[in-house]
Amino acid sequence: MSDPDSFVIETSELKPVSLYAELKVAFEKWLLDDMKNSSMCATALRFSTVYGFSPRIRFDLTVNEFTRNVFLHGEQEIWGPEFNRPYCHVDDLARAVVLTIESEEEKIKSEVFNVGNTAENYTKRNLMEEIAKVIPWTKAVYVEAAEDPRDYRVNSDKIKDELGFTITKRVPDGIREIYKIMQSGLITDSYSEKFRNI
Repeated sequence: MSDPDSFVIETSELKPVSLYAELKVAFEKWLLDDMKNSSMCATALRFSTVYGFSPRIRFDLTVNEFTRNVFLHGEQEIWGPEFNRPYCHVDDLARAVVLTIESEEEKIKSEVFNVGNTAENYTKRNLMEEIAKVIPWTKAVYVEAAEDPRDYRVNSDKIKDELGFTITKRVPDGIREIYKIMQSGLITDSYSEKFRNI
């Protein structure tokens, strides 16, 4: 973001920082601009950082990873504690997809929606503070980092205002959810590659 105190909206300049992100931007442009006059009804949903339990849970996602690590080891090393990210529970992201599919074409064709809730932007320090409310033995080891290109806050008001989307879970709910899963012993090998996408 050119202004670090601002929020990214759907029309903000895109600055992809990886090949993965570059491809997402290129395909979005093709679908929304180049194919705009076709019969296809394309919509771009820009998801916040996902968290929460799912059939194939991921532990390479910040909220899930930090909660698991604190539960198992009592601490988490944090690089760049003041860097921001938007977050949204996997259940709510799925609900946003269904809502979009069921919406009238004139509301969604060639549109972009940030998916999440504007109030759900957290720094890594904020996440650790929330984890400490659930897991009393939480210890955060902070390491200052000069920069992180993924430091940004997102405004998700458009999908709320235009499609009526609201979230049902917040980050503290997700932390409690992961904590309970770890307590249950249901997952015994949470560091397995099957719980990671990277």
